[in-house]
Amino acid sequence: MIPRTLPAGTTLRAFFERLLPDDHAANIPKDAGDATCSVRLVDGPTYALAANGDRLTVRETDRVEDAPLLLSTTAATAQLFLDDWLGPKKLAPSFEPRGLTAITDPRLIRRFAAIKGVLSLTLDDFEGTSVTLLIAAGPKASLYDDPDATVRIELPAFLELLAGTLGPDEAIVDGHVKLTGKKLVAMQFALALVPYFPARG
Repeated sequence: MIPRTLPAGTTLRAFFERLLPDDHAANIPKDAGDATCSVRLVDGPTYALAANGDRLTVRETDRVEDAPLLLSTTAATAQLFLDDWLGPKKLAPSFEPRGLTAITDPRLIRRFAAIKGVLSLTLDDFEGTSVTLLIAAGPKASLYDDPDATVRIELPAFLELLAGTLGPDEAIVDGHVKLTGKKLVAMQFALALVPYFPARG
């Protein structure tokens, strides 16, 4: 699901501005439709992504532009994940998501954009630190306020998700995460991902 080719020394800027568009063009069909989202790196750049079929345009912007989906994290967190993907790949999915060939697939973005809410997702105890991703979805995603739901997950359960042996809905329902706030909002985000996970028996 992450770009299949990550040259050694890839920077965050190159990842967003070159690798994502190239990976998108190689893996997304022309009839996939349109979608937009914004990525905000705290203490770093903000990017506006616009997908039109097999074409992805990425622009650096000086503010978060209106979009129905916003992903926000620190530049340090983004760099931590990129370093892992360039090296040991502990934080990379080890299964092939069903029907998903690129993280910029407009159909995936639209699934998230159909949700109305803000989710804060924190991974605890990785390399001695905790990292957080905030996902805001809906018509006013760019004007997000406090999270509607907060999910904290420890590394063992997160690795099960990446292996496809634990579904995102199961992680919530079976208590593999610590959830505060609106469970319905957290479940909506989880259920948006379920179709891409291995089928359960």
